[in-house]
Amino acid sequence: NTFDLEIAGRHKSIAMGGGYCGILNTILALALMEYLEEDGEYTPNFLMVDSSVSQLSEPEHVDKANSITAAFVSYLVSHAQNGQKIFIEHKDKFPYVIQETENVKVIEFTKNKNHGRYGLLNGVYELER
Repeated sequence: NTFDLEIAGRHKSIAMGGGYCGILNTILALALMEYLEEDGEYTPNFLMVDSSVSQLSEPEHVDKANSITAAFVSYLVSHAQNGQKIFIEHKDKFPYVIQETENVKVIEFTKNKNHGRYGLLNGVYELER
């Protein structure tokens, strides 16, 4: 009745924490995007996601190289050529540095005119007082 994912017969929000819900929602959106690219008549060819990885808390005993976050980021980077995917993350909470490639561009929003990108719209700044 909620049209939402269930895990072992329970609502995902009950079965998992908020970070896992964010990852699962993003995986579902990616799967839908890829399905539409392959078989859909109309496809937006882009996906924008906000803080799907930085919300996830994984156990400390899990090796970061073999974690859900590492696998997820690896999948995103290896499939970067398939449509545009925009992932907005909190730099201080994101545990990996993604290297730029031909298909991957990393943009850091700094609110600084001389370093990174000031804001979403190029050339738009706050008025100085």
